[in-house]
Amino acid sequence: MPDLQHDKPKPWDHDGINHWEVSKFSKEDNPYGLLEESSFAILFPKYRGERSATLSYLICSRTFEVMSC
Repeated sequence: MPDLQHDKPKPWDHDGINHWEVSKFSKEDNPYGLLEESSFAILFPKYRGERSATLSYLICSRTFEVMSC
């Protein structure tokens, strides 16, 4: 039997919203940049030696570097 207790209308979710729209994001939207930086090697020591994980981390960190400049 489905639980209908949490199946209530949501005023912020209506038919006029395009859920597939990609909003523009600029430097003005995040003027202070990243608040905290973490090291991939510390967070995921198990995957430190895997090439795909290392390559993904390098690509992400370069992208964030360009965005924060």
